[in-house]
Amino acid sequence: MDNRKIDRLVAEKIMGWKYYPEGHHISNELTWIGADGGWYIKCPNYSTDIAAAWEVVEKLQKEYIVSILGPDDQGTHWCVDIMSKNQKLNFANEVGNTAPMAICLAALKAKGV
Repeated sequence: MDNRKIDRLVAEKIMGWKYYPEGHHISNELTWIGADGGWYIKCPNYSTDIAAAWEVVEKLQKEYIVSILGPDDQGTHWCVDIMSKNQKLNFANEVGNTAPMAICLAALKAKGV
């Protein structure tokens, strides 16, 4: 799955964004409605931008415990664990080449995507 597809899934399934392929009545380029209600040309680059990925972490922390480990000794892998607040159920454990990618993959897995 490419980065933009992951970004779109995170936007819709995790962050509450809505995609409208027909666009806004003012401009057909405005195809996304953000969680803030504003219209946007594209969703954030959650899988490559750590600031955007951190918004995902903050949203998940309302429901789960999120642990981020990394990078590994070679500096090439990050691990993200997502567990229930009572720490009895592990919803996701994912590894990515970057912290943003690992965050996105774990978030999608935790939400069953």
